[in-house]
Amino acid sequence: MSKNAIVVTNINFDNIFKYTHPFFEKYSKKTGADLIIIDKKTINVTNNNGLRDIDSTYEAGRLGMIRGTVNYYVELGRYQDGYPNNRFENLQVAKYFDTYDRIFLLDCDVIIKPNCPNYFNTNPNGLYISRVDLHDNYRLQKSIERVKLVQNQLGKIEGWEESYFNSGVMMLSKQHAKLFDYNFDDINTLYGKTQISNFYNWNARKLKYNIVDLGPKFNYFGSYKFFAGIKKEEANILHYPGPKGENSENLNSIIEDSKYYLGINGSII
Repeated sequence: MSKNAIVVTNINFDNIFKYTHPFFEKYSKKTGADLIIIDKKTINVTNNNGLRDIDSTYEAGRLGMIRGTVNYYVELGRYQDGYPNNRFENLQVAKYFDTYDRIFLLDCDVIIKPNCPNYFNTNPNGLYISRVDLHDNYRLQKSIERVKLVQNQLGKIEGWEESYFNSGVMMLSKQHAKLFDYNFDDINTLYGKTQISNFYNWNARKLKYNIVDLGPKFNYFGSYKFFAGIKKEEANILHYPGPKGENSENLNSIIEDSKYYLGINGSII
């Protein structure tokens, strides 16, 4: 019998995790998967304020990974919007592929709705994601720019000119473990120049994974109601990327939506 796990990274995000955690627990019970919370830092992070900001909410990074251990070395660039430099901690997921056949890797700013299907039932040959560039011309152009940028930095991948996914919601199988197998020279090339999610996109193509787009219902951003013609009520997983400080729009949305999908006694409706 295959072993499945839901892996969520929560380091210094308790202000939102207290609202989203019940949904991870319920989905774990619903699917029979173990729930793993990465809440301790094993990656040594050092801020370097000499680097320029490269994206409004994402990090620039320099990372080395020693395969098969938790010995990592990371130097991160500055963050705008107070975005914490712990996004690299989800790289700890690499060690769990030794135990689990399938892993649902999720950012902690996600609400899994009660009607969400069991994505562990999908074909394990696929790397399941949601593209973010199909819904309007602006996002498509941003995707093309990112694809060109990372290929200029790390190497050409034949046939890849567009198509970009958000890495905050990914269904993975044991065969995808190498997605997290970083080459220090590759990441060093990206240091201070681009966001780490570009590397996920590039590496998935380099490894020739079968990337399967499950559409906006799989990883729903609030803006999709304007650009994708999909209402929040139709989505299975709600995602709130970006700044989530006190009184921020994202935090307020998480609080409001979590209350809506929770009963008065705290049970999911």
